[in-house]
Amino acid sequence: MKKLFGLLLFIAAFTTLLAQTTAKDWLEKGLEYKENGDCTKAMAAYQKAIVLKESTGEAWYGLGWCCNEKEKYDDAIVALNKANGMMPKTAKVLFELAYANSKLKKTDDAKKYYKECLVVYPEYYEASANLAGLYVDDEDNETAYKYYQDALKKGDSKSVTNFDAAWCAAELKKYDDAIDLLEKYDPEYDADKIKKYNETGYCQVESGKKEAAISSYNKALDLDSKNGRANRGLARLYDNAGEYDKAIPYYKSAIENDEANSHTCYYDLGWIYNDKEQYEEALKYMKKAVEYDGENAGVYEELGYIYYMKSNPEEAIRQLSKAIELDPKSKLGYYYKGLVYVDGKEKSKAMEMYNKLKTINEAQAKKLMDKINAM
Repeated sequence: MKKLFGLLLFIAAFTTLLAQTTAKDWLEKGLEYKENGDCTKAMAAYQKAIVLKESTGEAWYGLGWCCNEKEKYDDAIVALNKANGMMPKTAKVLFELAYANSKLKKTDDAKKYYKECLVVYPEYYEASANLAGLYVDDEDNETAYKYYQDALKKGDSKSVTNFDAAWCAAELKKYDDAIDLLEKYDPEYDADKIKKYNETGYCQVESGKKEAAISSYNKALDLDSKNGRANRGLARLYDNAGEYDKAIPYYKSAIENDEANSHTCYYDLGWIYNDKEQYEEALKYMKKAVEYDGENAGVYEELGYIYYMKSNPEEAIRQLSKAIELDPKSKLGYYYKGLVYVDGKEKSKAMEMYNKLKTINEAQAKKLMDKINAM
């Protein structure tokens, strides 16, 4: 691919015009345009400085920086390599080289330049933060967390790096550390505040801080009542506490407003309605659960139980057989199937279920045998 510097081959035609302005003048113009956010004019000025004085390392750096801004990362690397040759061990050059390589998914080179940058200028917190992000991409959260912590020692205590570090801490199950980091994060925009409250709620749940988690999720919902993650978080908090009537509206809101990320809520709702003995409602939600999670044995266990309670033994057997097919150690599959046979006075088939269940879960098998003995 022809590099942008190909235009230097014919720029000589303008030598007379350019001679009226020195390389230093064009470099200053380039810097002025760059600071004003006009990278197109800045790049043209830097190119003119380079033509007049090939050894202008600052011009190559400025050109590379602008190429990064305009997402021309291959061109950025060409310019920044020139700058790096003329101004070796310059932190800002190494940082931009690392950034361009990271955008081109040249992760090893990006890590190398960020580390070189930190050797030259250890206080460059953005280099530490960006390096941490590369390790997150590699799923090396231990190393990533160390670099995030390093960045926070040097940088703005209210920056988004707190959120990124908290996420990393949560992945490492350091939930109290994550909560502390999130408390320091002070975002400006509502969308970022919602992310903060959702992540805080999750970490508080994992730390056993139920009431605090409820408060965090509600703060997220105060900003956006349709937020799926907060609705799911509250639903599961109340569900796990056995407060099903409180859980139900949050599950329904999650489905209504964020179905793509809330499809597991169909199973949860079906299970709750099963427990409440509202089998028509349970069936409605469990059928939807099959559409999204048709390879989950638990869905078919619950469906089998619903049909058993609705006095539809043929369909119950069909669903429970599917559960056992998907999970040969499905204790509820065998147990519920045994109950169907007990109700049908088919003792030999019930005993067959008992014998299989006994090798999987003796306590569940004993419950089935009690039902068989009571036939």
